[in-house]
Amino acid sequence: MINKTLKRNRDILMNSLTGKKRSKKISLKTLELKGYQFHYFTHQAPDKNGQILRFCYEFGYLTIDQQRVLLVKDPPL
Repeated sequence: MINKTLKRNRDILMNSLTGKKRSKKISLKTLELKGYQFHYFTHQAPDKNGQILRFCYEFGYLTIDQQRVLLVKDPPL
């Protein structure tokens, strides 16, 4: 059940980043409407400013404000 939710969250983030873009601003409401479950993520990592990004595998987000997030794709290891 948890792994299925994580994979669904990953797919939602991946499909929200179109083309070869590595980042994109999007509203929280858009993610919610797509079925994203914010309590499920694989790991967290700080950015260069110390803000926390939450990831579902290689795709993640950084909270910008109460209404928007910045979606990101982690660089391959």
